[in-house]
Amino acid sequence: MNKLILNTKLKTVAAVCATIFLTACGGGGGGGGGSSPDWNSTPTAPGVSNTGSADTPDTPEPDKPGFGNNCKGYALCVADHLKPDSTENAPAPNLNINPVAGKLPPVLNGYPEANPRLNFNDLTRYKNAINLKTAHDLGYKGKGAVVGVVDNDISDYAELFGSTTRISYGCSGHQAGISELDRLACPGIVSDGTEDMNIDPAYLTVKVRPFDVYDNAKLNRVFRDFENPTFQHGAPHSDTLNHMDIVSYLLAGRAVPGYGTGGVAPEAKLVGYDVRDKFDEKNIIEGWQYAISKGAKIINNSYGVSNVRNDDEYSYSPPNVSDLEHVAQFNMTADSPSFRKMDEHIRKDGTLFVFAAGNDGLTYGSYEGLLPYAYPKAQKGLIVAAGVENDGTIAKSSNRCGLMAQWCLSAPYQPGVLFKGRQYVDALDKNMVIRGSNDEPLLGLGGRGTSFSAPLVSGTAALVLGRYPWMSNDNLRTTILTTAQDIGAKGVDSVYGWGLLNAGKAVKGPAQFAFGMFDANVTGEDTVSFFENDISGNGGLNKTGDGRLILDGENTYTGVTNVMGGMLSVNKSITSDVYSGSKFHLNDNARVKGNVQVDVNGFLFGGNNSTIDGNLTFTQNGNLFVQLGDVLNVTGKTEFGDTGGIWLGGVSKYYARPNERLITFLRSEGGITAKDGQVQRVYADGEMVSRDNVGTATGKDLYYSLRRNNVNTVAMTVKERLDPVLAHNVVQGGRNLENLMEEADKLSDKELATGSYAQTGRLLIRAQSERTDGTATMLEQLAAGVHANSTNVFAETQSRRLKSTADKLDRPLKTGETDVFAETKRDTGDWKHGAASGGLTDFRQTLGVKYQAGEQTTLAAAFDAGQTKWDENTRGSAAVNSFGLNAGVRHNLDNMTFVKALLGYSGYKNKTARLNGVDIRAEGEAEGSLTQAALLSGFRLPVFGSGLLETEIGARLDILRQKAFEEKGGALAWKADKLSETTPVGLLNVRLTQPLNDKTALFGFAGVEHDFKKRDYALTGMFKGANQARGKTGAWDMPQTRWNAGLGIRAELGRGWSAFGNYEHTGSSRYKSNSLKAGVGYRF
Repeated sequence: MNKLILNTKLKTVAAVCATIFLTACGGGGGGGGGSSPDWNSTPTAPGVSNTGSADTPDTPEPDKPGFGNNCKGYALCVADHLKPDSTENAPAPNLNINPVAGKLPPVLNGYPEANPRLNFNDLTRYKNAINLKTAHDLGYKGKGAVVGVVDNDISDYAELFGSTTRISYGCSGHQAGISELDRLACPGIVSDGTEDMNIDPAYLTVKVRPFDVYDNAKLNRVFRDFENPTFQHGAPHSDTLNHMDIVSYLLAGRAVPGYGTGGVAPEAKLVGYDVRDKFDEKNIIEGWQYAISKGAKIINNSYGVSNVRNDDEYSYSPPNVSDLEHVAQFNMTADSPSFRKMDEHIRKDGTLFVFAAGNDGLTYGSYEGLLPYAYPKAQKGLIVAAGVENDGTIAKSSNRCGLMAQWCLSAPYQPGVLFKGRQYVDALDKNMVIRGSNDEPLLGLGGRGTSFSAPLVSGTAALVLGRYPWMSNDNLRTTILTTAQDIGAKGVDSVYGWGLLNAGKAVKGPAQFAFGMFDANVTGEDTVSFFENDISGNGGLNKTGDGRLILDGENTYTGVTNVMGGMLSVNKSITSDVYSGSKFHLNDNARVKGNVQVDVNGFLFGGNNSTIDGNLTFTQNGNLFVQLGDVLNVTGKTEFGDTGGIWLGGVSKYYARPNERLITFLRSEGGITAKDGQVQRVYADGEMVSRDNVGTATGKDLYYSLRRNNVNTVAMTVKERLDPVLAHNVVQGGRNLENLMEEADKLSDKELATGSYAQTGRLLIRAQSERTDGTATMLEQLAAGVHANSTNVFAETQSRRLKSTADKLDRPLKTGETDVFAETKRDTGDWKHGAASGGLTDFRQTLGVKYQAGEQTTLAAAFDAGQTKWDENTRGSAAVNSFGLNAGVRHNLDNMTFVKALLGYSGYKNKTARLNGVDIRAEGEAEGSLTQAALLSGFRLPVFGSGLLETEIGARLDILRQKAFEEKGGALAWKADKLSETTPVGLLNVRLTQPLNDKTALFGFAGVEHDFKKRDYALTGMFKGANQARGKTGAWDMPQTRWNAGLGIRAELGRGWSAFGNYEHTGSSRYKSNSLKAGVGYRF
């Protein structure tokens, strides 16, 4: 089908000749974004709502003033409501195009366009004209939005429109004289009139086969020759791309590299409904209902009913009396089922309908666009799209906006894309194939009309909805219309309506509150939405919902601002009176040019140097929150009711010293009124500083006095509500911090704010500003206990490596024999101190050798390497990479007694990570060694026939040495001295071996070790930001007495090979671990 037009004549209620148009034919910008003429400041007909908030059906009211009796019987009086456009013109349209001569393709500000010399009429210029690249570059492509398309003649290629997920075929009106094609589409005449079609994602890469001859006569064959089959069920459709294909692709087609560049909203989901050439009301209504049932909030309608006085397809001359006929016809059909249903969907389902204006060259668009004159509240859910040429002027055959101007705008009339190579049809322009440079095939498919303007608008609505999923239809139409680029007569005009569609601006929120109150129901506690445009207009803003909305522009709208839910933030300025019954936030240096009332448990968050150019009133539990050190300015007067309150918190601007200083936080030029000069409810959270005389008013200022508390005193108070081990670290962290603050107290504010001490000063202020519920955590983290704790865990696990070597000595060989062994061992453990806990994982490999030097002497040596990981619930962690070399000798003094001597050395690197108390990550790497020497004596007794019981007792000396190191992580990271710690340990072990046969034996063991001196691996040193103040890190107490027990098995495999494995548990009052070991040996 080369002609993408359906132009069907039919009889209407008034028996006036009209046209249902698929607006794909015909012969170029509008007002908007600026001020509007008086006649456009409100809807043009009396009674048209500018709020759109009612939820009850509207009915036509022909006797309403202005509708009847004054215009010779016509129900809608054109003469009364059509006023002249402004005589002042808007600036020339900015089409975002800057071609450079001699380059192919030209260099553009936006998307690359086709080579102009190929006569494709700049096929991609439409994307630049609507500023689409700006929206896409910001990442807004319609994700999450669902858009309905009610249209006709979907082809076999619908799967090319990657976002299209469901296509439904209307069957209403086909019962009589049903054709074979209809039977395929509607087997048995399905009762609901629809059949769902699921699009296989595999079709997204279907391509046209290559071909060598290019001419129009062969296009149908080219489009038909796909490599893969298309729809597998439902009715076969035309093998030529059709109206619905193009509309769908322009709206939400996907870009495929080397093929199509995609539509306006390529990540949106499309829900299509094909009315199959039956544009009757029942089919259309079913299409709307189907799309809405699938989640569509936006419905594109590239069709409509227009009045044409003659039999020509188009009337390019501005009509006169036919306009009145057009309006009269609308009035006589306004009570039709489709109009009533559209109004219902707008009000009850929140649907946004986008209609093409039509291609009859009329001064008004289609009847559908006149809906608000019969149903005033429908204005909030309707946009009409007129068409402009590439130069931004109205297309000759496009219907103008006319009386629809307040809900009408303009978009490109002839969008199109040029493709290269193996073609994959995008859209539009002429049906032609030509060759480009290097004889490369180029393909375009074309058509003209507002049918293709409408999906650009619908796609833009999807972009906006993708960014603001909470927006209503009223929000969407306000945003799209008010962000249009003003062209034609200045302001909203009867030709271009609000102006030229601007997708890049629309995704940044509304530019005017032009239709009364803008209801922003931002839902979701974690939702944060930005309005980045400067917002003007006579309307206001209602902020509801539990999410946050941030106004990021210089806003001059004059209606009231109501904050009734969640938070509204102002980053720059608004010109509005503000009522806050929830959270109203002024960023630093923000300004309100109006009065502010805080009421009903509402809050005002005043940023530093923010200003209210008016009066500030707190009533009905209204509250003020000011960050410590910030100042809120009021040019008028400030009044606190009896129940008003002030909250002081956040990070202060000042370092608090032991002596108090007065801090002003509210300055009101008109004076401050508070009961007895003192605000009655004051909340000053935090234990690190005291805020005395808070809320005292003196003349025009409200202030508090600030002084710091002794951190040692704070820590002693905090520890009373903690577990003992955490209390120890909190006290140690408090001691270190107090030492640093005493050093800082001697410096001036300037020295604390600049130079080498600046970071220390900032972090001390942050620590002083900690909330009460965070003080304990901050001080515990400042203690940096993870260093000592991870070292303790490593030393304990390494002691078991030495014991493992000692156990090898208890099974003698024949004199002169050598046994080489390899083993792997994995330890997991927990160390719990009440509320504090940590977990360890150790994975280690060992390779060793054992030699029988004589009948009574056994030697053994082993090398091991592995990593010990440690994680604390106080957000500290460590990874200790280490190696060890252990050796031992056993000598039997007689048949019952023996002695052992052991020596071990391990080197390690301990990489730690933690928070330093003020949410800054500190990382360190300590290097050290552990030397261990042990001497034991014992005896053995035969038991259970062939069994053997061995008991030993002795002592071990652990000598740990660690180099000095510095953490990375700012002024409150730790600079550690070198560490040297020696710990004597007592040992008692019991081992029972019971052979099962001559090749297999079971063994069990148990033991106790006791530290005669508490291990102290805490690190002396100082914060990196200190010059002199020294301290010591915290540590958990490793239990001094620990026990272990385990079971194992050993088997001779033959030819000198053996295998062994065992399980071991280590326990204590707070510390426990479990280990599994397995290995093999070879004796020769």
